[in-house]
Amino acid sequence: LYDMVPFVLSYTDNRQWPNASVTAQLHGNEIPVQNSYDISLRLNNPGYSIYRDRMVIKMENPKYGSIAKATTQDGAWYKASFSKLGNVTLLVDTVKPVINMISNNVISTKGTIRIRTSDNSGIKNFTGILDSNQWLLFSNATSDYLYTVDEHCPAGDHTLTITVEDIAGNIAIKQFNISVRENVPAVKSKTTQSGKKTTNGSTKRRK
Repeated sequence: LYDMVPFVLSYTDNRQWPNASVTAQLHGNEIPVQNSYDISLRLNNPGYSIYRDRMVIKMENPKYGSIAKATTQDGAWYKASFSKLGNVTLLVDTVKPVINMISNNVISTKGTIRIRTSDNSGIKNFTGILDSNQWLLFSNATSDYLYTVDEHCPAGDHTLTITVEDIAGNIAIKQFNISVRENVPAVKSKTTQSGKKTTNGSTKRRK
């Protein structure tokens, strides 16, 4: 069946940073691929060879997108593997991941720490260390990493160090000062039928 498909290959030359190769169009996304395949792209700017360990290849089509680490042996041709067809481009990625704490710094002993990450290429590794020596088990949901406080994070003041590495190999490290407390009151707010707003048992009349 595949022998009957006339494969179409075309390319567009784009030398604007961070593009490091032509954009090659590999047929179309309507043709399924049975197994993963390797694609090699030639560096179109010799000056970019200083970033050889920060190269990725981006694959995209109207229904799919993926980024993979690019490897090279001679510094001229860069290779990655994909399982879809579409447009592929070699890119330089020197941008470190961004790390933010979404949850409060004061946390209940039954609470959850939520860390949000973002990156151009995607996250490869995530590590959370408490007070320089205690590894914490984070689970991830999309771009958020969650840790439910347990016996490894006792009540008290702590320093949480988050280390994130992206697909290209860029590493970001950020520290957060957190305080774990036995009883952290939840802030609840609601409006009664009389138009009064109550917060944690107090009552305030709307003006």
